[in-house]
Amino acid sequence: MSDLKSRFASKVLAMGGFVQDQMQKAVTALVDGNSALGQEVVVDDQKVNEMEIAIDEECSRILATRAPTAGDLRVIVTIIKTITDLERIGDESEKIGTSPRASPPWSARRTATAK
Repeated sequence: MSDLKSRFASKVLAMGGFVQDQMQKAVTALVDGNSALGQEVVVDDQKVNEMEIAIDEECSRILATRAPTAGDLRVIVTIIKTITDLERIGDESEKIGTSPRASPPWSARRTATAK
């Protein structure tokens, strides 16, 4: 099961890094009012959803076929909870990334209110 732990670790870390990049793009899109970048965040969210489904299915397959021990079961449950949280962060990134379409860049609003 230790090879599975390392395989899952790399997949979850890759998903986490991807979500981090997605959030960074979303914030940049919001601050700059960049709807094209916001659209990239929407596409990225689909990839995050696919990653979550793939990892979750693999965890479910292991639970169904291998009868993991208590320690391994805790690891698998932790992975499932982690990927669920990462997927939710991806959803929130999408909301943030798509919000600039309706409003001008923050910098334009700040200069307009400063006058």
